[in-house]
This record gives sequence, structure tokens and C-alpha cells, in this order.
Amino acid sequence: MPPPSSPSLPLPPSFPPTDTILHLPTAPPPPSAPRTLLLFLPGNPGLIGYYAPFLASLAAQHPALTILGASHAGFSGAGDDGERGTGYWDVQAQVDIKLSVLRLFVAHCGGGAAGTGVVLMGHSMGCYLALSMLHAIHSAPPSSLLPRRTSVLGGIMLFPTVVDIAASPSGQRLGALLRSRITATVLAALAAVAALLPAAWVVGIVRVLTGQAPHAAQTTARLVTTPSIVRQAIRLAGDEMRVIGKDRWGKEVWGAGMVAGGEGSGKGKGNGGLVFAFGQNDHWVAEPTRAAIEQTRGAGVREIVLLPPELRHGFCTDLRQSAVVAGMCRAWIGGIVGEGEGEV
Repeated sequence: MPPPSSPSLPLPPSFPPTDTILHLPTAPPPPSAPRTLLLFLPGNPGLIGYYAPFLASLAAQHPALTILGASHAGFSGAGDDGERGTGYWDVQAQVDIKLSVLRLFVAHCGGGAAGTGVVLMGHSMGCYLALSMLHAIHSAPPSSLLPRRTSVLGGIMLFPTVVDIAASPSGQRLGALLRSRITATVLAALAAVAALLPAAWVVGIVRVLTGQAPHAAQTTARLVTTPSIVRQAIRLAGDEMRVIGKDRWGKEVWGAGMVAGGEGSGKGKGNGGLVFAFGQNDHWVAEPTRAAIEQTRGAGVREIVLLPPELRHGFCTDLRQSAVVAGMCRAWIGGIVGEGEGEV
């Protein structure tokens, strides 16, 4: 759930349960100028609340940028209170839903006739969703997935799990458990028991056990006391083990920045392209996997960065690390859309 004070993107009543955080520009470009939108895709657990400080930092650094963060479907807890339906959404369903979110985002906040440029930003498995979206946009007929005069300028992939996730240290250790339906059932039952405790107790226990910042501890407390979210997280993780395998994309993805959803009049003055920011000794990315991506795909992307060792895969649970990563993203966003363009 997004912070109570955060605006959200209006979604149709029938839309799969999805929470959003929307940051409108504080220094918007003139009506006749193209708009630049940034869509952020979280990892798993796909609760957007983990990223609230990070997205707020991005918005403060880019006053002309419209920023939307969207949870993954099934992570709102709607399945436990009967709102907006119940169900399970696998990796491919999450890709399809994010494409719908992007269309609604452009329709609601885009530049219309002036054109719209889109930057995709993902964390962990959200990067796989972003690359899958790029592939779908490239493969579809022009303007069929995105409105006319809309183009994807590029993307930023943070701690990306885009190839062979099962080969990572955590994948090897947890893969069998995550693929088991029994695991999801047992942990969901434990979540139902945890929900009987006072909410403040759960938050306090989470903070003591994990050292998470208050916003993250509150989000984790919501996770561990909501059976439907626990089931969704575990089953989605199991699907990741099966789906995120060998590199299956071509230049249409790795060369993104030349991928347009329409006539491309929303293109910025930057160089576009993809930035991959890998963690050091990331427990969700095997070192041979990272090295292979650098060797085989490094020449085709904008930049591959090895982050400082103190930055963790779960940076979003720490306020300082969220601010540091947001600061690093500032230069990457500026390079993709154009330094100084619209004071992004």
C-alpha cells in the first residue's frame, strides 16, 4: 500500500489489484513540449511501499519528470478483503498488466500531441518485466501497445535478475522450496496467525529482526500478515525460477532506446539505451551470469555498472541506501533523456 499522502494513478474498477505511487512534476514542461514519464517496476515481494522514499528522492531530483511506481498484481491484499477480485498472477500476467499500466499512465499523464517519452526502471525481477515489455512493444504493430506519438527512450535496471535466476546463490538454495505449492500454503497459514497479533507488535518484531527502516518494516508487516500476498509472492517466485532462464532477447531489447511504440515524436535529446547496475556478490545474480551479460551484451547497451559493495540487493529497505541509489540514477536518467532537457 502506498503512503496515505501519496497520489495514485486512477485504475479501472475491474483492474487487477495494484497499488501505485504517482509523483507529478513540480516544474512541468510547457504544454507544447513533450512529456517524459518514468515507470518503476518493483522486485518480489512486489509491494510498492518499500520504494516510497526512493521514488520521493527521484521526484525531488527530477522536477520535470512524472514518476509512477506500481506494485505487482496481487500484492495489494485485495484477495483478503474481497475488493477487486482474487487470484494469482504469474510472471507473464505481470508483464501484460504492466503494459496496461503503462498505457493508462501515458493516457493520464503523457504529452498528447506533443509526444511522450518513457523511461522504464526496474529492480530485481522488475527488470525482467521491463525487458519483456520492451520485447512486446517491439514485436507488436506500431501504436498497438502504446498510444501514438509515444516512444520508449530507454531504461535503468537495478540489481537486475534477467537471466538464469535459478543459478544464483539464493536460487540454488531456495529454488525447490519456492517451486513447491506446499511452501506457499504453509507460509500463508502462518501469515493468518501473524495477523492475529496487534499491528504495532508485528512492526516492532520486524524492525528488531531485520533492522529495516520504518517504512520498510511497516510494509513487511503488511506482507507477513496478509495470506494472499504471501501466496502471491511465493508462487510468483517459483514461476521466476522456471521462467527467468537463458537470454532470449535480441537487439530489440538490448538495444532499447531505438524501440518506439508509435511515431517516436516523444523521443528526447538524450542517447537513450539501457543501464544495468549490478550489485557485487548479489545473492540473486550468479557472478558467472553477470560476467556473461557483460561479455555478450556489454557493447549493445548504454552502460553496465558495478555498484559499490555496501549497496545491497534490498537497498529499498534502508533510507540511506535508497537515497544513494536515487542519486546514482540521476546521471543515468539525464543521459537517457538528455542532460538539462526539461530540467529532468
